[in-house]
Amino acid sequence: MAHTVALRSQSINIMAIHVLLIVNILLFTHTQRVSALVTDLNNVNFGSFTSTGDVKLIYFYNTLSSEVSNFLRILDESSQLLEPYGVQLGNTNCAEQNVHPYCSRGDVEDNIFVFKVGWEHVELSLDSVFDVDSVVANALQLVLLRETPIILDVEMRKKLEKNLKGKKDLILSYHDELGTREHRAFMEVAFAYQDDFQFALTTKFEATQGLSGHALKGNLSAIMWYIQCKSDNCADVLYRDEFNVVGFMTFLKAVNLPSIVKIPPLDFPGADVRINRVYIVSNLWNSEINSSISLVLSHLKCMVQVVVVIAKNMKLKDWERVGFSVSQGKLPTVLLRLRYQGYKVMPGEMTPTGVLNFVMDKLDEAMRRSSYTTITVPETEELSEDVLSLAHDSVFKAVHKAGGHKVVLSLQALTDETFETVLKEENCDVVVFYQPWDHISIALLQSLVEIADDKNMDYGIIVSRLNCADWTHVCQQNHVNHFPVVKIYCKANPPVQYEGLLDGKTILNSVMWYVDRPISIPNKETVDAFISGKMAKFSNDDTTLTVLGLLKSKEHIEIFRESARKTTGLVVFGLCNDSALVDSVAASHDVMPPAVILYRPGDLFEPYVVTLDLSSADSIVNFIDSNRPAPFAKLTPITLPEILAKRSHLLLLFDDTSAIIMHDLLGRLSVNRLYPKLAFAWIDVFDNYKLASEILLAYNAEVTPPAVFLVDFAHAKVYQYREALEEASEVAVTAWIDRVLTREEAAQSNLTSHEWKPRVPSIDFLTLTDQPGETVRGDRFHTNQWEEEAHQEEEEEEEEDLKDVRKEVGAALRRELENAARKNKRMQKHDEL
Repeated sequence: MAHTVALRSQSINIMAIHVLLIVNILLFTHTQRVSALVTDLNNVNFGSFTSTGDVKLIYFYNTLSSEVSNFLRILDESSQLLEPYGVQLGNTNCAEQNVHPYCSRGDVEDNIFVFKVGWEHVELSLDSVFDVDSVVANALQLVLLRETPIILDVEMRKKLEKNLKGKKDLILSYHDELGTREHRAFMEVAFAYQDDFQFALTTKFEATQGLSGHALKGNLSAIMWYIQCKSDNCADVLYRDEFNVVGFMTFLKAVNLPSIVKIPPLDFPGADVRINRVYIVSNLWNSEINSSISLVLSHLKCMVQVVVVIAKNMKLKDWERVGFSVSQGKLPTVLLRLRYQGYKVMPGEMTPTGVLNFVMDKLDEAMRRSSYTTITVPETEELSEDVLSLAHDSVFKAVHKAGGHKVVLSLQALTDETFETVLKEENCDVVVFYQPWDHISIALLQSLVEIADDKNMDYGIIVSRLNCADWTHVCQQNHVNHFPVVKIYCKANPPVQYEGLLDGKTILNSVMWYVDRPISIPNKETVDAFISGKMAKFSNDDTTLTVLGLLKSKEHIEIFRESARKTTGLVVFGLCNDSALVDSVAASHDVMPPAVILYRPGDLFEPYVVTLDLSSADSIVNFIDSNRPAPFAKLTPITLPEILAKRSHLLLLFDDTSAIIMHDLLGRLSVNRLYPKLAFAWIDVFDNYKLASEILLAYNAEVTPPAVFLVDFAHAKVYQYREALEEASEVAVTAWIDRVLTREEAAQSNLTSHEWKPRVPSIDFLTLTDQPGETVRGDRFHTNQWEEEAHQEEEEEEEEDLKDVRKEVGAALRRELENAARKNKRMQKHDEL
């Protein structure tokens, strides 16, 4: 609703503006401006630009085509990311500045040239630097060419290990290709930690012979090892975690922490660092625990920290701090907590082998989820007419270059004659109504077919496309008035229009659970699998809810089925109607049937909620809608509208893994629901670094994470919790919230109100039709929203704001990446890459 009001009204209330701005940042859909960090070069400044500093990347072009414009935007974004590393970018328009000898080359637009202190070092083909990740990754590889060597074979690796013995540990990474997101993440961390570790990489898998993890080669596009040469005999540990900057930095912090700790006391070394931990809960530290620890650490040293919990010494407040409790009858118990996930309890009895397999399985799941794979698309001989009409769209050109034109054609195309026929033949069909000139439509079709081509993702759902440029009357008959539109056609039900996130996987998840609602739950094993989320094999833990009906009567079952049909989004419905099983499950949840239970995967503070109101399908739908998202939800593009839908205030924690006490405190407080108009949420500073930096800058430019803010949208006020987060207590936090809500607390800053105007002037087409047959002249085009001077002034103000944001983001990055400042001194000593 906020979107509709914002787009149709010229004067928007402050809360709607704030929501729209955050959504805009989250989805990164705002128009990129030309960056002042990319220098325009000519014959005058070319020599001075290339002769100073360290690494310079320069692009020469002759004409400003759509392909060139797209690549200049890539350089624009890359320049902002590379500035903290001392890398500068420039470009030259050869049509205006004939810089010799580059502008005279026929292939100049196909390469980017790298300079080092006045001389050309190397030229990179655009086939290898085609997006932001590849530009940043290759630039940092050149900056660290000596510090991060490329290993060619086993002998070279073993020679490096020999030279490092007793000096430094080695971080070795294998990549099946360079210029990927994994390559970029590895190089960013190598830049930051080069003084503490020796980094190296290889694209030759045979160079990793003798290291653990060879069986993973076919499944992962990147693998990393921690080789302990400083103290051990270069023993290697396979890195088993997410392949990104956050995972790497957390791992490197864990290297210096003790591998085993005992609690109580709870203030052990590294307690404030959020890393992967294995909790072994027992009353006695016996030989079986020793065997389990030894086996786990022999395979996963530095990947996990083992915490032995002596249950008989734990007090009530200790259990509250760790966030779990175990009854005496279930000891010993093993739990695993990955960095940003809830506790996972090991099933069955504790054995050393069982503990190791349990932990390794969970770590491997996280590692595989973060590995990016390349999907090969079969060739086709020629493009169809509807694809050729997309030739001038810059986003489509990027899709086209990656083979997207072939992918789109592999979807079943419907016509006015086949539309009704196909829908009658299939039990359920998903139809995408699109326009061939709309880049969002093409991107959606691309994502749908990438899933269809992945043999491991068999949804069993028929997806068709209908080109509304060709079959306008079919689209009109199906009430399609914007693009793209996704509709679900099932024989037994009227058509349903999908209203969720335009992402292929999300759409197919929603359709799959819509078609199969509710799933039959016949036995205890199926109940356990359903509650744990294992049945929803394609679901997303952050967004998917599971709803279980414990019902016996036909009346309640029919009401439940109707509520499943009415519910939209990623909600998986399960029906349990066996009398004995219903009573058993209800007893385990301490409820009386009939009942409906909603589960939130991964929610530590309120894993499930129950309703006994089965009077109508609408009552169940309202129960589901009112309980999503979680009381203390993670801020994402999907959860943001739901978080703020019914709240006038937002309490937001900027979490950088060190605010464990505050995170747990706010989670418990949110479950109490003492503040009905207050939405509790947290944002992952590492996973959403740019987003978190820009929001934090808007709230208070002087504060760094972790931090807690409370935003009052009704009065456009921002309040900061100023006490030390590590000493936070429920009494102090609730007192602060009460003062804010009663407006007794002084605001940190004010939210500013803006008009939601278009970013570019529009054209008044009415004036072009006042004289039939009149030639359209350039002076007939004008802006009809505001005068040119006001527009120019607004652009200048926005440019200043962007400069401040870049400055703050750059400063925050330098603070976050440890030892980066020392790199600048080292770089000055190099005479070549």
